Amino acid sequence: MAQYQGVDQGALVERAEAIKARLDPAKAEEVGDRKILAKAAKDVMGAMRKQATDRAAAEEAKAQAREDESVSLVPAGDYVPDHAIQTREYIQKIAVINPETDFYYNKQTRRQTLNKRGLDKVAVAMQIHTEIKDIKVLDDRLIVVARGWIGDKDTPAVVTEDAADFVYTDMHNDYVFEQVSKEKIPLSDFQMDSEGRLWVREDIRDAVTRNIFIRKAVHTKRNFAMRATISKARERVIRTLSGTCDLDDEEAKMLEREYRQVAGVTA
Repeated sequence: MAQYQGVDQGALVERAEAIKARLDPAKAEEVGDRKILAKAAKDVMGAMRKQATDRAAAEEAKAQAREDESVSLVPAGDYVPDHAIQTREYIQKIAVINPETDFYYNKQTRRQTLNKRGLDKVAVAMQIHTEIKDIKVLDDRLIVVARGWIGDKDTPAVVTEDAADFVYTDMHNDYVFEQVSKEKIPLSDFQMDSEGRLWVREDIRDAVTRNIFIRKAVHTKRNFAMRATISKARERVIRTLSGTCDLDDEEAKMLEREYRQVAGVTA
């Protein structure tokens, strides 16, 4: 009996006697008290597990009934699951324009202008839809035409189209001008080739190395040219339909560089 300390001793003895009573005396003596007791313990523990399972199921059913009753007491239409509340608050939060993250300062207009993230929020709020109508890949540039509309696609309330281009020569020279501005490299160190691209002159020290860096940087930018041009064309139609400033970040930077070149300012 010592090895069955976790079993109800009374139930164990009662079950063992019941098993032994079903056997004739000769068979009971052949089987032995030890095996009869082991069989009785197995039956008692099985019954205990079943009782525990049934008790847990009953408790779960009671808990569910209490929850159903509490929900039924809420007026129709007022009950919202907790996960739905959290989801709604998250959507509302990301949809609200954030002055710290959704604008950039436009030096040309001297005011804050919506950046891409803010513009996307405006597009969602105003139900502005866009699509790319045409992409032309030419030797010296990319041209992307975008269409934007409000309302149904086939019968829109308002519709507009705009195009954006990506000129490889401009991209090359823009990078050079950036380096001139940031590193204060004199523009006189560069010369223009037959295609209008600026390169460090051969007689300048480290010209080969510097020109390699220019090639690498321009190549990297060219890999993102398609994505950047599509994004630019799409943003233009959104700005037109939403009535926001149609001067995007890149255009503002380009105007600023042109102003500095004309004014002779490289800082």
